[in-house]
Amino acid sequence: MPREYKYRINIRDVDFSRRASLTSMCDYILQAASEDATSIGAGIEFLYSKSLAWVIMRMSIKMERYPNQLENITISTWVESIDKLMVRRNMTIYGEDNEIIGNAITYWCIINFKTRVSDDCRQFSDFFSTIEPIPSAISSPQRIRAFDGDVIASHRVKYSHIDFNEHTSTTKYISWMMNAIDYNKIKTQTPNALDMNFLNESRYNDLVNIICKEESDSISFHLTDNDTSKSICTAKITFEQKK
Repeated sequence: MPREYKYRINIRDVDFSRRASLTSMCDYILQAASEDATSIGAGIEFLYSKSLAWVIMRMSIKMERYPNQLENITISTWVESIDKLMVRRNMTIYGEDNEIIGNAITYWCIINFKTRVSDDCRQFSDFFSTIEPIPSAISSPQRIRAFDGDVIASHRVKYSHIDFNEHTSTTKYISWMMNAIDYNKIKTQTPNALDMNFLNESRYNDLVNIICKEESDSISFHLTDNDTSKSICTAKITFEQKK
């Protein structure tokens, strides 16, 4: 059965709307994934003891609404499938009244953090007993192709940007992308969906360039390494008018 994790939307999680931001919702989604992996015996500490780590590869988030400041939420999560290269983990987000306010799909791989090479996800038998072939209510993450364009912002990766894998955390990428969007757009529109593909990691002191392409209801992003021109990630944020 899917397992549930409860959180409270703190003041630090909200923006000027007094609702949780896209960045903070992503943070809670990743937190639930980490807690659940730990609960079934394949968490961070266990993998770390074997020089391994979970790394997110693809992600899709669709929000019906963002929870309010101090609202209690529940994230239900389960592993739908597992193969050699990747684990698919689904999530349903419930508001305080137990209504569904969002869904997420995440794809994870395992890497050896010493060699930075991927490992076989099927090696942990504990994971097989937790598979629930329950499909998500949303579509799989879109594959977003890299694209060229003008660099609209650059960020040097510093201490506060890296996670325990010693590469830039997912939430920092999302914050950088949101900060690149015109403030008037954010004041009048809500980012109701995010699709993200991770291609290469960025690490301490790397310079990350942001390229974006705006369409009628969405903005696509391409993040690259300034020195090597390698694609770090691609993403697409879809907007709707504020209600």
